[in-house]
Amino acid sequence: MKKISILILLIFISFSSKKEDYKKEICALRNKASKGYNTKYGILIDYSKSSGLKRGFIIDLNKNVTIYSFLVMNGKGFSNKIGSNKTSLGFTYTHRRGHSNYGNSIKYTLIGISSSNFNTYKRNIVLHSYKGFLNIEIYPLPIIKSKGCPTIPITSFEKIDSLIKRQKNKKILIYSFKKWEK
Repeated sequence: MKKISILILLIFISFSSKKEDYKKEICALRNKASKGYNTKYGILIDYSKSSGLKRGFIIDLNKNVTIYSFLVMNGKGFSNKIGSNKTSLGFTYTHRRGHSNYGNSIKYTLIGISSSNFNTYKRNIVLHSYKGFLNIEIYPLPIIKSKGCPTIPITSFEKIDSLIKRQKNKKILIYSFKKWEK
């Protein structure tokens, strides 16, 4: 039994410490940002990673480095359909800061700018926090599902909120993707 526990621990450590290469996605963020969005920071969300792992990343687009990583909830599956309660992939940007009924009571309205998420605003998909989980990886366990919104721990939301408030151009791009999809 002790050998099995050690093996599981080694597998967990090797998987959770694996660094992903996001050069292509950072380049896509930087290219899209040059079209009127914030060119200093962007956010990547890699939905191909387990929800029990940190799969959200604040990227410094000038230095091409991750400055913070965080857990992200998503809906059950992926769709752009109104009423689906699923998450949409593609580019969105932070539009308007407002009141939320969840987490720390703040949200950012998101505007979808990809063919895969043009209904984001109509679907009321927003970036918000949730009190129900911490920014601690729990892989191989998953985290709970949202109703389609990229939902993050309060501490992570506070970092993003602070970053956005300090920016002159508050249109921060969020690129949500699955590595195995084109």
